Amino acid sequence: MYKNIALLLICFACFSVAAQAGQYLNLDFKHLFNDAKFELNTEYINNNGHNLKFTRLNYYLSGFTITHDGGQTTTLKDTYLLVTEKGGLQSLGEVEFTNIEGISFYVGVDKYANHGDPAQYPNKHPLSLKSPSMHWGWAAGYIFTALDGKSDTGDKSFNTNFEYHVVGDEFYSAVNITSKNAVKGINGVTVSVSVDVAQWVKDADFVANSIIHGGGPYIAAFMKNIINNPVFFETQGFNNIDNPLRDGEVKIGCVPGAYCANMVYTFANLPFISVYVYNISGQLVELQPKLPAQGQVTIANNLPSGRYFIKITDAANNQRAIHQSSVTLVK
Repeated sequence: MYKNIALLLICFACFSVAAQAGQYLNLDFKHLFNDAKFELNTEYINNNGHNLKFTRLNYYLSGFTITHDGGQTTTLKDTYLLVTEKGGLQSLGEVEFTNIEGISFYVGVDKYANHGDPAQYPNKHPLSLKSPSMHWGWAAGYIFTALDGKSDTGDKSFNTNFEYHVVGDEFYSAVNITSKNAVKGINGVTVSVSVDVAQWVKDADFVANSIIHGGGPYIAAFMKNIINNPVFFETQGFNNIDNPLRDGEVKIGCVPGAYCANMVYTFANLPFISVYVYNISGQLVELQPKLPAQGQVTIANNLPSGRYFIKITDAANNQRAIHQSSVTLVK
């Protein structure tokens, strides 16, 4: 009898471990400037009315805590990301969770690692020596954020260089993101994070205060924007699909003389579909739920000019994403 009880306990323990097995968690970064895609050497206008062209955007993230499964939290130790202007997918490694509810982190490098030697890390590690440099020496530490570019006051000359290089433990800035649209695929669970550079540089005067390395009031205001403004937020529902369109066909065309798109579609073996339309910031701007699995529909009929993302889901299977595409509407 004791032997049977012991066997049951062993089996139960094995089941418990399996139920709590980890899965890879990824962040997919998408940089914006207001509603436009952020790109280097592209002209933007900030809220001060200055024309800007950015030539560099690098920043560190660390101190990750994952909220999941009814408010449980898991802290990720020794996890660092170096994000560039290209954004893209970065892995936080394997984490034990079932349903993710939020992610918190800091822009910068924690105090312990900030004053270490970057030469101790292998070349591909985020904290290793970089070119251009992201480190100011052991005493000062890492450059938390490097934002470079050129500003213009109206003559289109872009003859004023600006550099905001953030250095100092006091600028370690907290970010909290609620996650409702994580996507599970073959590479793990992915949370898409939008980063609005326009909100980050709000009120920054790159003409009058152009070259600032270290700290001071202008750097402090620049980093406080992360806390006070919607700089980091979850992209609402538009992510990569690991299982693309199968047994279906979608054709999207602009209606002549109209500012909308006509979508003709056919999906085999599905009773219903739902159509979601998102703007470039990832905000849901139109939803047409539970449509027949074959037919045509007019989308974005009352939306302004711009680029929109379209997601089609299996309405009978927990809104599983089965197709994504984009359309540009011009008035």
